[in-house]
Amino acid sequence: MWYHEKEGGVILQIKVISSAKRTAIVKGHPPSLLGADADFLTIKITAALVQGQANKSLRKILAKKLSLAPSDVMIVRGQTNNIKIIFVPVSADQIKAVFEE
Repeated sequence: MWYHEKEGGVILQIKVISSAKRTAIVKGHPPSLLGADADFLTIKITAALVQGQANKSLRKILAKKLSLAPSDVMIVRGQTNNIKIIFVPVSADQIKAVFEE
């Protein structure tokens, strides 16, 4: 599962694809690329991986989707990587409702 509940919120495992033609959220990731147990929410963003633009864009996208302020979306790990661990102060039920429509 690409998300799991932790005290005070949820941890998300995100794979970012930058410089995409359009922003899109794709559930899952082909296991052959990252190992059989790899499970991510893949987010394509139009921003480039330059001077934190992609991270800023990702935080805005997740915040809007989850009805949060961008400052509530915390990148725990992966500031300079396309694989990110993100903490958001919402419940797992909210994540499920929003992303598993």
